[in-house]
Amino acid sequence: MAHRVSEIRLGVKTRVFHLGDYRRATVGPGQDVPDDYFFVNGENISEFGGREVSTKALSDASASSVLLRQKILKKCREDIYHFFDKEKGQIAIYDAVNPLAAGRRVLAKEFAKHDVQTLFIESACDDVRIIEENVRSVKISSPDVSWWTSNDAVQHYLARMTAKIPHFETMNEPELNYIKMINAGERLSVNNCSFGYLSHRIVFYLLNLHIKSRHTYFARAGNPAKGDSYKLDASLAEQGIDYARKMGDTLIKHREEERQALIDRGGPDTPLKSLTIWTSPRRRTVETAHYLQEKGYRVRQRSQMSQLNPGVCEKMSERRIRVEYPDEVQKHEADPYHHRYPRAEASSFFRKPYTQKLTIYSTSPITIWLSV
Repeated sequence: MAHRVSEIRLGVKTRVFHLGDYRRATVGPGQDVPDDYFFVNGENISEFGGREVSTKALSDASASSVLLRQKILKKCREDIYHFFDKEKGQIAIYDAVNPLAAGRRVLAKEFAKHDVQTLFIESACDDVRIIEENVRSVKISSPDVSWWTSNDAVQHYLARMTAKIPHFETMNEPELNYIKMINAGERLSVNNCSFGYLSHRIVFYLLNLHIKSRHTYFARAGNPAKGDSYKLDASLAEQGIDYARKMGDTLIKHREEERQALIDRGGPDTPLKSLTIWTSPRRRTVETAHYLQEKGYRVRQRSQMSQLNPGVCEKMSERRIRVEYPDEVQKHEADPYHHRYPRAEASSFFRKPYTQKLTIYSTSPITIWLSV
């Protein structure tokens, strides 16, 4: 959830602070924390002023586990404040479990002392199927259980969740800003005390978020007849037309083989899921998709999927670029996602908004992108 929110194109400097990463960095790779570390009092925000949390909530874990938790929280807190004060960050996503209302209130008060507004996001779920599917698809890849079998990892994480359930207090604090998402978007509850523009953007994103399992295939367009130029809009050459047919046949065959493999493993004998092709409006990409369109697949054109403007580097070899623009090459190798050559476009211009658009608006579980 934290990383999905961080991918929203908010136009401000954003960073995720995942408490689990701080825990692993503190105890060391492959090292186990005490058995009582994940008890509820191990989740309150002691280092953010947790003295206000009731002593009853603090009675479950040992003193050593509480001290370890405080040490980890202190480091996380220091990094968050450094991000705001020294790096001019604007959104810090604190990714951790805060199950107690008292702890959340303390956390909000502590951040308010630093002129930081808080927006809590609670993801609650009572659908066993969704919980186990999420654990199997996301949590078992955690470094905490990388050497375990998948079934052991699932049982371990479910046990951690079960330990918190008797003490969990759902968000109902009228003075706090929060979004409560139930069963992965089945229902959404919003408490808006002082929402600003960014908060409303996050609410909109969560309203449209879904967790369907989908495949996305990426493919190049076929070769044009008049050379590969950014400025030209040439039709496909014979070689490009042949490529489009072979690419389409290969994709159809691959999907059928996947379906048959699923049936052989005991899965349901159901029809293939729908396929949508996204292309740029440039002629070569449209013509590359034409073969699949003739077979009944839906094609949608997106102007932002056109080739990125190469700027002054058009038709230049890599060797020539390195000779004429050594400083730009160094910047590009340091940050290829955001860097752009003179009068050119960066990958971030396209990928963030359209990855988000695909996440929110695409109802088709399988999509293929054709790009120049």
